[in-house]
Amino acid sequence: MTPLERFESYLREVERRIRWGTISKGAALAAGLALVSTVVAAWLAVQFALSYLVVTGGRLVIFLSVGGALAAGLLLPLMRINRKRAARLVEQADPGFEQRAMTIETAPGNPFSQLLAEEAMQRAAAAPPSAVVPWRRLAASGLAAAAAIAVIGWLVGGAPGELGYAAHLLWAGAPPQGSAPMFEISVRPGDAKVRRGGDLAVEARLMGFEASKVILSVKAADGQWEGLPMESKPGEGAAWQFYLASVSQDLEYRVEAGRVKSRIYRLRVVDLPGIRQMMVRTKGPAWLGASLNAETKGGDIRAVEGSEAEVRVETDRPLAGGVLVMDDGKRVKLERGEGNWSIARLKVEREGSYFVAAESEGEVVRISEDYFIEAREEKAPEIRIARPGKDAKVSPIEEVVVEVEAADDFGLTATELRYSVNGGPEKAVSLGGARGAKENRGNTLIALEDYKLQPGDIVSLYAVAKDARRSTQTDIFFLEAQPFEREYRQGQVGEMGGGMGGGQQENDEEIAQRQKEIIAATWNQLRSGKPKAQSMENAAFLSDLEQKLAAQSRSLAERMRSRQLSATNEEFQKFAKEMEQAAQAMTEASGTLRAQQWKESLPAEQKALQHLLRAQSLFRQIQVAFQRGGGGGGGGGRQGNMRDLESLFDLELDTEKNQYETAQTRGSASERAQQADEAMKKLEELAKRQQQLAREQQQQKQMAEKRWAQEMLRREAEELRRKMEQLARESGQQQGQQGQQGQQGQEGQQGQQGQPGQQSGQARRAGSQGGGAGQSQQQQQMNRALRQLEQAMEDMRRAQAGDRESARRAAERMAEAGESLNSMRRQETGEQTGRLSEQAGSLARRQEEFEKKLKEALGQSGAQQAAPNPRAGRQPSMNPEQAQALADDKRDIERDYRRLENAIRDAMREMGSSNRDSASKLREALGEAQQNELGLRLKYGEEMLRKGFGSYLAPRERAVTEMMNRLSDQVREAQQQAARGGGSPEERARRERAEQAVGELERLREQLRNLRAQQGQQGQPGQQGQGQRPGQESFERGQQGQQGRQQGQEGQQGGQQGGGRDQGGQRAGGDRRDTGDFSRSGSQNRGDGRSYSALNDGSLRGMEEAYGRAMDQIGRLRNFEAGAGMESKEELDRLLRDMQRLDPKRFPGNPALLSALEREILPRLEQLELRLRRDLDLNPQGQVRSQQRAKAPEGYGTAVAEYYRRLSKGK
Repeated sequence: MTPLERFESYLREVERRIRWGTISKGAALAAGLALVSTVVAAWLAVQFALSYLVVTGGRLVIFLSVGGALAAGLLLPLMRINRKRAARLVEQADPGFEQRAMTIETAPGNPFSQLLAEEAMQRAAAAPPSAVVPWRRLAASGLAAAAAIAVIGWLVGGAPGELGYAAHLLWAGAPPQGSAPMFEISVRPGDAKVRRGGDLAVEARLMGFEASKVILSVKAADGQWEGLPMESKPGEGAAWQFYLASVSQDLEYRVEAGRVKSRIYRLRVVDLPGIRQMMVRTKGPAWLGASLNAETKGGDIRAVEGSEAEVRVETDRPLAGGVLVMDDGKRVKLERGEGNWSIARLKVEREGSYFVAAESEGEVVRISEDYFIEAREEKAPEIRIARPGKDAKVSPIEEVVVEVEAADDFGLTATELRYSVNGGPEKAVSLGGARGAKENRGNTLIALEDYKLQPGDIVSLYAVAKDARRSTQTDIFFLEAQPFEREYRQGQVGEMGGGMGGGQQENDEEIAQRQKEIIAATWNQLRSGKPKAQSMENAAFLSDLEQKLAAQSRSLAERMRSRQLSATNEEFQKFAKEMEQAAQAMTEASGTLRAQQWKESLPAEQKALQHLLRAQSLFRQIQVAFQRGGGGGGGGGRQGNMRDLESLFDLELDTEKNQYETAQTRGSASERAQQADEAMKKLEELAKRQQQLAREQQQQKQMAEKRWAQEMLRREAEELRRKMEQLARESGQQQGQQGQQGQQGQEGQQGQQGQPGQQSGQARRAGSQGGGAGQSQQQQQMNRALRQLEQAMEDMRRAQAGDRESARRAAERMAEAGESLNSMRRQETGEQTGRLSEQAGSLARRQEEFEKKLKEALGQSGAQQAAPNPRAGRQPSMNPEQAQALADDKRDIERDYRRLENAIRDAMREMGSSNRDSASKLREALGEAQQNELGLRLKYGEEMLRKGFGSYLAPRERAVTEMMNRLSDQVREAQQQAARGGGSPEERARRERAEQAVGELERLREQLRNLRAQQGQQGQPGQQGQGQRPGQESFERGQQGQQGRQQGQEGQQGGQQGGGRDQGGQRAGGDRRDTGDFSRSGSQNRGDGRSYSALNDGSLRGMEEAYGRAMDQIGRLRNFEAGAGMESKEELDRLLRDMQRLDPKRFPGNPALLSALEREILPRLEQLELRLRRDLDLNPQGQVRSQQRAKAPEGYGTAVAEYYRRLSKGK
């Protein structure tokens, strides 16, 4: 081969490589453009909801860009490739060719071509074709093209999401096979038929996208498209609906949402009968009887599961081919009846819906709206033992009232109480109630005395409620017979002496408690009715536990014998015997339990419990016997035996005892309220009797029988005071109760005159120990009543000694104590109704929030949107999680409403005697709520949500909210009524200030009268108290001549007050118009009832003290002029100035001063006291309770007439 031919071959190889390089570059360019255009077009198509125009335009852009890339990057470059371009590329790649390649190609006939070719080939050895067009360049372009093509293939073939779907649609022209449309509007009913003049619900569901506005476009046969805005369906943001009302001609319609449009659908109008009315007759299951058979207008079916429903449809003309179409697609044929009636029968088995349809040309055409089917589930009856409601400790001769409450959805057939004495034969007592009643509340009386019970015996009881198919039993409860004597305490060893005996320690009841738990577990197994295979493990566990308790019982008895305790006393022998018998019964019960003979094991288990409780009762009696027998040593020489027995219980049960703890029994709030009402009634009765006794004493001489009547009355007041102290402790004291109980037990044997005052003082200190400054107003009122009652008792003692004025004061004190109790009850009523109002208001707010949440969950903004139209078909359910959360909220509201109902009932019972108006309003509120079935509506709402019918609940919740708000308003009215009865805090403070002022004025008036009586009645006006100078000086000379003694006497008086008995009057001088804390001063003045007895003795010193305190109270009344409500500030100022002018401390011992005080001050004080008492309304007549109310004694008529004349002038 010549050199020229070899060079030509070299250039052809270079040209071939150049072509491959151009092809790879062109392919990479085209593939890259295709990828970019595909992604951009797919994104735009998604943004425009895969609009046809956008998809088509995107597809065109892709194809044009790919075609342009192939033409510009592949075809044109390939057409320009030839031998000359190869030679030029070789020269450019290697300048060492020195234009030889170009010369050979441009002058192929040159004679020097061979020589040039030979030289060029020598140079080509250094520049092969692979160096001129490297393989790396070819591979890079090819790989880029392959990658772009692979990405496009992935997008088109299998990429998830919107972009892949759009890419497939762009390249393939159709959605991926087997996949749903990415953006579509699903329209129901689509092409359909509708009765002429009927309504049609069009529902559109947006698939794959959302829109803020959806338009239904409708066009008649010869009309234009008309756009109608659709409404969002509650609870589904992607579902929209519109009702075409009274469709009378054929229509075409479509739905548009943004850039997405549905296809055009057609509606055909057909002539079919219309519905005039519908009737539903339901027949309950056979087990319910005929009582639940009902006939209702309308198409909704509400019946018990298993009932039969007959649907009767009347049309305006005969209906042919009528059917009932269920929500699951099932059809029930309508049979022709009389006239234009059609009848269908179906069985109510589940909840759902249906509509009436007619067949037309083989198609079913709806002719009615949707109707509900509500299948009510039959539940077992509910029953509980309301009283006692738990295990109770009773006396062996007690008459126990057992109250049972039962309820059933469809009526009770029987309610019974069944009980057994000591595991004996079971007795059943019917609790009455009408057969078929939905609620029953009955009670019965178990007279324990008829069964000759001993301490430790038991009565087990439970209640049974039955309906037509099921029965329900309550838990089993026990009545435990207790010993009669339980009022002793056990003292610390070695620390109790004398006659105290050592007290009593409550023994541990762990063995008996464990036996109760075994009985309860056996009872639960018996009620559950589980198969033996499932209860085998429980039976083995209970049997083993019973065996362990039997072993413990035997161990106690054996250790007692081993320590020779049984020979010490007969009670120890009985104790060991009872424990042995308990162990035998436990062993018997263990065998029947292992065999799963639950019913047969109960008598043996109860026998074992009986013996345990009897032994426990004996153990208490043993403690009492030895502690009494020990005399002054706190248990005596046999106390070691007591410690031995206690150590046995410690060894077996490992208990931890506290010698200082005692059982505390606190009555419920209702019991305390009842006790307070009884105390008020008793105080009123005692006050009336004391008033009558005071009148009789004023009209005749003191007789022995009257003194005895006064003593009996005082004893009754003493007993009442004890009860009130107990009530005060239960209400306000939280700490130190055991110590006070011990004191009260000792003080109960008092007989000396001064001891009740000390006892009451201790009780008040106990009552105020936990309260301090933060003591409640109710406790303060109770303490005030106790103080007033104590003062009344002091007056009664003085009345027995012949003081007729004290008899009158005692009646007034008791009346004031009753008023204090009445004020306490009014305050309690106000606080109680306040709590009820808060609860009712909170429930109303929660119901409003629930309604708002429900609307938000259903996607609606107002109450009108909340009403679902039945014509739309069955409403879809909301999100299950939202439905459950709302159902839980509804359950909590219903539960709290039930609690509020119970609280209102309790309040009604407690306020029945103290505030009947508030109780009446509460009764009206509760009655209206029950009449509206508010509780059932709340329960129904919860069930609807849990069953998926939340969308139908929204319109009903508005009514529930209104009822709840109505209840809240009514309870608030009851609270306001109670507040008007009890008064505002400011009014109560006014009353307290007025009460204290009345007391001070009364004492001052009594002192003035007593002093004047001592001087004037004996005709010795100059006679002074002990230590005072007699004389007949004029009032003016007394003012001048006794200034020197004034200061000395005041200093002496101040010293007496600082360390003496009166803790309230600390007035050694200074401004008597002090304006300090009124209530605090009043509290100090009333701190000790015994101080007043010293100041009411008729002495001059007592009169001076009373005079000073009265001035203090009048000064404070002046500062609280609105509180006094009777006197203006100017009048009180004049009274204070006159009282300062005639102050006894300025003129001690002056007899003319008493006359001036009686003439100028006493009538004004009496008038002020009268007005204050009228303001307080302490007596119905509005009169001062003084001796002048009764018939004036002989010789005093003129003085009485003068008294009333002065009062009339003052008015």
